[in-house]
Amino acid sequence: MVHLLVFCFMVQVLPIESAWGAGAPVLVNGSRSTMSAAASSIRIAFGSCNKAREDVVNPLWDDIIDSHPDVWVWGGDNVYVDKHLIDILPISPRIKGTTTTILQEYEFMRNNSEYQRFVDTGVAIIGTWDDHDYGLNDAGKDLDIKHETRTATLDFLEHKQPSTLVHPERRTRDDGIYTSHTFTTKDNRSVGVVLLDSRWNKDPTTILGAQQWSWLADTLQEHQDAGVLVTFILSSIQVLADFRPIGEYWGRHPAERNRLISTIARFNHSIVLLSGDVHLAAINQATCSEVAKEDPWTLLEVTSSGMTHSWEKPFWRKYIMLASHWLLPWNHNTDWALPLNFGVLDVDLETEQLRVQVLGDGGVFMIDKTFDLKSLRPNGSTARDSDVECKPILGVPAHASVLVQCLLFLGMCAAPPLLVASVVFYAAMRVRKFWVNRLKRRSSLDLETLKKHV
Repeated sequence: MVHLLVFCFMVQVLPIESAWGAGAPVLVNGSRSTMSAAASSIRIAFGSCNKAREDVVNPLWDDIIDSHPDVWVWGGDNVYVDKHLIDILPISPRIKGTTTTILQEYEFMRNNSEYQRFVDTGVAIIGTWDDHDYGLNDAGKDLDIKHETRTATLDFLEHKQPSTLVHPERRTRDDGIYTSHTFTTKDNRSVGVVLLDSRWNKDPTTILGAQQWSWLADTLQEHQDAGVLVTFILSSIQVLADFRPIGEYWGRHPAERNRLISTIARFNHSIVLLSGDVHLAAINQATCSEVAKEDPWTLLEVTSSGMTHSWEKPFWRKYIMLASHWLLPWNHNTDWALPLNFGVLDVDLETEQLRVQVLGDGGVFMIDKTFDLKSLRPNGSTARDSDVECKPILGVPAHASVLVQCLLFLGMCAAPPLLVASVVFYAAMRVRKFWVNRLKRRSSLDLETLKKHV
């Protein structure tokens, strides 16, 4: 609540409009993977936020297997190696993972029969991490167990995977586990996946670190030169999300978000953002262009999060999130879903269409959208960071409306506990009054009895 009050005050001072930027794969050498047939489409499924514990069930593996992805992407928080200080209180502080908890979590996940069945289908499995599988909630570069978690994470991600999906430099590089893959059909049509590391170098001044920034630009250039139709950039935390009182997202590092947007804007092949972390599914969009130029393109971000837990339950969490979507100015957000979910991305290489689906337990469709990849293609801008402007797809909210929306949200969040407190207070006063009156009557009767005896 304090975060939101500060935010509501700041938006009255700072300008909102500021610019910011078909079968299992047969793998060949390098990070390029060739599909087993001259398929007209490539299907990528992804998910995040998966607790690997005996008392937690992931009901989605059957549905993921039935979706028959060519590639599965772990989006972070693939297991939870840190724990709550008081396990029965989900809002209690978290304590750092240990070597024991790290090994236990990944061993449990590898031995999970449903996950084993999924791995044995031969699907290509790649991924990155976020804070909870890195070692500690919101942790960054100073975490002292990150080398241990790196080894355990890569052992898990590379389990039963062919050598062409294993990149040894991820184990030894001194600035993180970021990497990229290109999946290509036999008729030489390609889709790229870039996996960022938002943990190893994160501090108050940067998310990626200098070396990873340079690598990202070089990798996107390689994808463009190779004729990749679309590159998916996976960030474990959301990029376009804004107006959030709690949690991590790129908006808390505006200079870094500017830099990411302007880096993407330099290229002219389709680029789509993927993310996890937030325990819900969402589609966020922004309209981007160089300042003073009429050549806009759409920056799309697809979020899938919550494979074992989400904002759907318990009710008080669902209530808060519904209030957030109804009242806060989340003008990037066009679609969202709260139940357990995973994402499916179908790239049609013939028509150059991208179908985005978010599925839940039982294969229920919660989001189903189709995008023309040409509309997701940056214009190859050479502008500096500050010259690329992105605006929410639903428009930039006015300052006054932001303040009103924030206050309404605070009111909706405060109303239930205040109501409960009022009822409890009223009941306590009624009980107090009952006992006071009873004592008074008893005292009066005792006094009358005493007078009679006298």
